[in-house]
Amino acid sequence: MSQSEKERLSFQVYKTNKMMRQLIDRYSMEKGVEDIALVHGWILGYLADHENEDVYQKTIEKRFSIAKSHVTGILKTLESQGYITRCSVKNDARLKKIRLTEKGRESDLAVRQSIDEMESVLSEALNDEEKSQLISLLQKLQFNVAERR
Repeated sequence: MSQSEKERLSFQVYKTNKMMRQLIDRYSMEKGVEDIALVHGWILGYLADHENEDVYQKTIEKRFSIAKSHVTGILKTLESQGYITRCSVKNDARLKKIRLTEKGRESDLAVRQSIDEMESVLSEALNDEEKSQLISLLQKLQFNVAERR
């Protein structure tokens, strides 16, 4: 059975994601944090929310379902731009704790504002029940896809 692009779930998820990224990029540029990619912003937010905990590269890999090589590149970029530092652990030189810098904290606030604006745009289209259903359905899809990775 042939489906048009409009009927394909994967196409609709892709298209929505692409449109959201473009809008968040615009919001971020308006706030002066255009050098931060969306995933970088999510990672800064995670680090800000977990500043009192030890966060390592492996933590980021698991939390965001990102491959080790990709996380390595992201962390190198964030470190070179001054958003994070990586500090060695006394008992294991291979481990590096990831910490936000002051610049990272400031940028996190601006990125959160952009994400909040995007959340408002998305929430305008849905009532509370629809939003809850959508989140539940997306989590089901994520679980199903994760099972096959």
